[in-house]
Amino acid sequence: MTFNKEYKMIIRPLLKASPVLIGLITIAILVTRRAVTYMTPEYRAGGAIKINNLNYTQAAINLFGEENEKNLPRQNENFLAEVEVFQTRDLIRKTLENLHWELTTYRVGDVRLSEIYEERPFKIDYGVNDDKALDKTIYFDYLGEGRFRFFDGSPKDSAHATIVDQGQLIEKNGLLLTIEPDSAFLKLKPNSLKPGDLFALKVNSEDALIGQYKSDKLFVKPVDKEVSIIKVYFNHELPEKAQTFVNTLMKTYIEEGRKSREQQVAETLEYLEKQLEVVKKRLGDAEAGLAGYRSENQLINSTQETDAVLRELTQLNLQKVDLDMKTSELKRLQEYLLSGNSLSDFSPNFEALSDPIFRGSYLKAQSYEEQRQDYLQKYTLQHPLILNLDQKIKETRAFLNESVNSTLENLQQKTLELESQIAEVNQKVERFPEKERQLVVLQRQVALNEALYNYLMRKYTELSIMQQSDLFPHKIIEHAVRPKATVAPNKSLYYGMAFLLALLAGMFYAYLRSYVKETVSSKDELEEKLPQYPIIGEVYRLTRKTPPGFSLVSGLTANLRDLPKPETKGQAQLFVLSSNMPNEGKTFVSARIAKAMAAYGYKVLLLDLDVRKPELHEELGMDNSDGFCEAIKSDRHALDLVQNTSDENLYFIPAGQYDDSLEGKVFSAKALDIIHDLRWHFDMVIVDVAPIGLFDDSIVLMRKSTANLFLIRKGTTRLRQLKPINELLDSFQIPNLYLVLNGVRQKAKKGAYARYLKKRKPAPALS
Repeated sequence: MTFNKEYKMIIRPLLKASPVLIGLITIAILVTRRAVTYMTPEYRAGGAIKINNLNYTQAAINLFGEENEKNLPRQNENFLAEVEVFQTRDLIRKTLENLHWELTTYRVGDVRLSEIYEERPFKIDYGVNDDKALDKTIYFDYLGEGRFRFFDGSPKDSAHATIVDQGQLIEKNGLLLTIEPDSAFLKLKPNSLKPGDLFALKVNSEDALIGQYKSDKLFVKPVDKEVSIIKVYFNHELPEKAQTFVNTLMKTYIEEGRKSREQQVAETLEYLEKQLEVVKKRLGDAEAGLAGYRSENQLINSTQETDAVLRELTQLNLQKVDLDMKTSELKRLQEYLLSGNSLSDFSPNFEALSDPIFRGSYLKAQSYEEQRQDYLQKYTLQHPLILNLDQKIKETRAFLNESVNSTLENLQQKTLELESQIAEVNQKVERFPEKERQLVVLQRQVALNEALYNYLMRKYTELSIMQQSDLFPHKIIEHAVRPKATVAPNKSLYYGMAFLLALLAGMFYAYLRSYVKETVSSKDELEEKLPQYPIIGEVYRLTRKTPPGFSLVSGLTANLRDLPKPETKGQAQLFVLSSNMPNEGKTFVSARIAKAMAAYGYKVLLLDLDVRKPELHEELGMDNSDGFCEAIKSDRHALDLVQNTSDENLYFIPAGQYDDSLEGKVFSAKALDIIHDLRWHFDMVIVDVAPIGLFDDSIVLMRKSTANLFLIRKGTTRLRQLKPINELLDSFQIPNLYLVLNGVRQKAKKGAYARYLKKRKPAPALS
């Protein structure tokens, strides 16, 4: 592809449509600028918290487990599940309870409501008389001198407004309100409260408030799976609220974790105290029984074998107690799962399962149920979102239940194995002599209760120390700071998208316009689109730079003179000029060729056979009252109709007066005979016929001509028309057909073809 072709196909359409392109881009930028101005800005605050998710109540939960490295929890075992905790409805609700943001106030602008918090120029107290007043917007304005006006509905309806003085109690739509200007704030910013300023307030319900903050504006993500640091981001219209919410959310998470730990420690200590009393009594009874039995039977010490059996039996019994406690906890969890109650109201002992996947799934199920509660505020039970969540909850609960069942089966298997081992040890005891056997039983009771008492006492001491400790491993490592720049709307993105869309729309328009309106501008385009038809010449446009005496058809006439002469000696060359549609300039070109040939000394006859719309006589300034049509109607000889023109050697036969009686006769055998006879009296006969795209009756003459000149108007004929023109010419199979590119600019003339087209079916026309 040459540069010239690339320029025409790619660059030129854009240059021609550049005003539209620039206009579209300008409009898009202005519209985007206005739209961005009307959008609510958002600020993003972010903080980071280090999560240390070791099990700080391990001593309380695994009371009877073996303390080794295998039982120690791993740092990142449940870390990713904590990300979900930050987005739970429960934690957000408790965060908002700490913030007391139920009341929202706005400054009312021309386009939108802008929330105000620290920039609030007045103080307002409220009470709720009727819950129906929640989530309702109340408008009010400042009248000056400490007076405010509250509207019942729209601020435009001032007829039902209530005017109050500062500090005066007012009951409005179920709310008790008192309001007064904030004098301390107004000293700093006196222009923030002026008469006529319009405001609005709304007391949010708990569900509505949680919905505002438990949304897509809250982002929680881990820094890395192997690093226990969580980043918390929140977007809000007010930078101070974005900052405060993030910091309070992290503090609430830590505080709730502390409360949960303290509650679990307190419950475990209470349990240990009860168990210690029971074990202490058992130990005392066992020691007294052992001492009495030894004294009664005068026994001092048991054998080494007896001691070994005793230690083994004690350890096995401790393990069985641990398994029994885990089994009991799991059965409690299983009963709750099967009950169908909300998982948000139940806090299972995750360590009983020792499965991080279970913890993650449980928290996910809690999250699904909270989302379902949020969606039920907006949608019905049959809404696709609700149905989708129901399916997820069902599948997650099924997985949880299966996990519990699987763990219970494993614990039961371990319990059976322990019971089997205990039975084997007891059989060893049965083989001891009677006194020794009884002594072993008593020693076993003492050892078991002593070990249990010591272990419980150690755990009790550890938990007591933990309860008194103020240390908690979760730590805020990056507090949120007040953002200064907005993150939404993303102006660069909006302007970029507007520019791109406008550019694409402009390019689409440019290339569509080029396809629809692009015209033939050079012979190269004709050669490309109509390669089988030679271009015999070009008619040039007259410009200021054209030298005096320059012939517009000089090149064309030179090529015509070089065409072969008729085989019949003495017969004139016959040139027929036509086009696809009107206003291609064939009449103008016919006259110019005829005059140029006459100037060369040829005896030229110019014949106007465009009888439906004759124009050659006007071009030459001749009379059209008597012409070729009269020769067809009567027996007059055509030579009698020849008119002399002002040009030497140039003769003219006008079209004459055409009527409906001549339809189909202009190119009849009689007409062709007349033209044949005329060729014996001239050197050249140049015939102007109707456009063959409208009337194809001249084809019979064109098949007998020396050369047929088909005119294509430069700057007028559409490029897209060349393909159907090619199909039209191929269908007619016209011999000796040559193309002429007409570059002369002329005003289009209204034609008289319409009334004839209604009476006959023309050849395929081109649009």
